[in-house]
Amino acid sequence: MSDYWVDKLFLTHPELFAKVLERSIPQAVGEAEWIAQTLKGNGVKSGSRVLDLACGIGRHSIELARLGYRVTGVDLSPAYVSRAKELAKERRVQRHTNFLVGDMRQIAKVLDGQRFDAVINLFTSFGFYDDKTDVRVLKQCRELVCKKGLFLMDTINRDGLAKNFQPQGLQRLDDIVFLEERVLNQERGRMNTRWTILREIKKGRYEQRAVIDLDHRVYALHELIDIFKKAGWKYREAYGSLTGAPLEVASRRLVALFANERVARHRGSEWRASGR
Repeated sequence: MSDYWVDKLFLTHPELFAKVLERSIPQAVGEAEWIAQTLKGNGVKSGSRVLDLACGIGRHSIELARLGYRVTGVDLSPAYVSRAKELAKERRVQRHTNFLVGDMRQIAKVLDGQRFDAVINLFTSFGFYDDKTDVRVLKQCRELVCKKGLFLMDTINRDGLAKNFQPQGLQRLDDIVFLEERVLNQERGRMNTRWTILREIKKGRYEQRAVIDLDHRVYALHELIDIFKKAGWKYREAYGSLTGAPLEVASRRLVALFANERVARHRGSEWRASGR
């Protein structure tokens, strides 16, 4: 196992970030409803096959399955995939979900022979490597979708991040504390964050569990459009949240919808963003 931060966070210490994912389960209900509405509005009806790329513990996969979609979730972390299967069984959607361990950089090989009507990638689960790798992942996803396939991505909005930038942060989840030191590298468009992760062993007494230096790409809308275009996708529209809020400069989230370029249709201006 490498020392790269992705492996350290999701393979060596998956239980730490799992706290964040578990805490976010309730909000996935409304978000999945909006995702389903958006997919249906663009021709991907209930019953269609959806790939949840970097699915985590399956929060959105499970809710989309409850709404009638057939969902395959793929994640690098065996621990997260195991938890996703547990949750799917608890919510009685195991017949409509399939969770697999796999690296998104080899997603075409992981899902060889399978075809999907849409791909979703949520919760800033992209940009972990370099731009060329991002394009390769998107090209592989395009190979996996049908001729009318869609790609819905939810990631952090670089413009909003820069406008509201905070160099330090603290988050507490149960007995786990995340101390964050952040540097926004504007030349490279990357966020460098040092997470010092502590666990409270007694009241007021902590032990250090891990120090992980994250380095991930943060995209502005025009940059995201550009890499998708290089991979053969066509931009359709963008939002500022997974509930359909308009995309503003200060929006924390960037949610963008793309279609297979071979059949994508224009909706007004090629560079249309919702709310404009």
